[in-house]
Amino acid sequence: MKRGQFGLTTLIIFIALIVTAAVAAGVIIYTTQTMQQRALQTGAQAKQRVSTGLETIRVLGYQYDTSTGTLDPKLQKITVVAPLVRLMAGSNPINFNSITVLISTENGDFYSVSLRSSVPVVLHGRLEGGKVLITGFVYNDSVETTKTGYTITDSAVCAKLYNNTYVTSDSAVAPCHVILNTTNIAQPLDMTQVFEALNEMRDYGVTTPSILIALTLKNQNMYIDSGEIYEWAMMLEKPLVPEEKYSIQILPKNGYVTQIDGVVPTVLQTPVVDIWAK
Repeated sequence: MKRGQFGLTTLIIFIALIVTAAVAAGVIIYTTQTMQQRALQTGAQAKQRVSTGLETIRVLGYQYDTSTGTLDPKLQKITVVAPLVRLMAGSNPINFNSITVLISTENGDFYSVSLRSSVPVVLHGRLEGGKVLITGFVYNDSVETTKTGYTITDSAVCAKLYNNTYVTSDSAVAPCHVILNTTNIAQPLDMTQVFEALNEMRDYGVTTPSILIALTLKNQNMYIDSGEIYEWAMMLEKPLVPEEKYSIQILPKNGYVTQIDGVVPTVLQTPVVDIWAK
């Protein structure tokens, strides 16, 4: 009888050990599969983050004199900085709304340009016959030429805008909306006219107005796609001077951060100069 009880107890312990081992094995297998899935997902995200981004081809500097509205090689100041960008190899299309550009100088000047602003700060255009056809504001996740949805409640600002050549308002009294003068932008403009349009944007408080110019364009939308090249021209509040060091960072929301460190040439011989090249 005692031997039977001992054998039954041994059997119960043995079965318990088997069940415990099976449960443990199941937990280990489940944990391994979960960790593998997470590792694959993390790896894919890391790969996408590393491969998604913009490549800078070169950076142009324009000697635009805001007081005369001309490109002047005697100015010896860079008032407009323009990186030329395209997608990195293997990158997915990037929404311009997810990109922020930061510019800093050794003298402590700092500029930030982002389309996520509540104010229309960026124009869109495309190159046509060596000139730029302005196609609208990059605003409200689209390219718009009519009402931007940005309301101005200051009558003095509305009146000032109403007389502008390119960036104007739909009323001389408040409330008014920022719009483009579709008559004057119906034909391609030269760069001095484009910069005049940017300068007019300062009338409603934009400190660093800019324009995205599609040099090669597949689809006119909010994305930069494979094969497209854009020039992002930004008008600085304080110009860069010869031998001044500067830094440009291009930051997609989820992607590779591009940084450029450059120095303005000692002598600026032409109205448009390369201030950085690969």
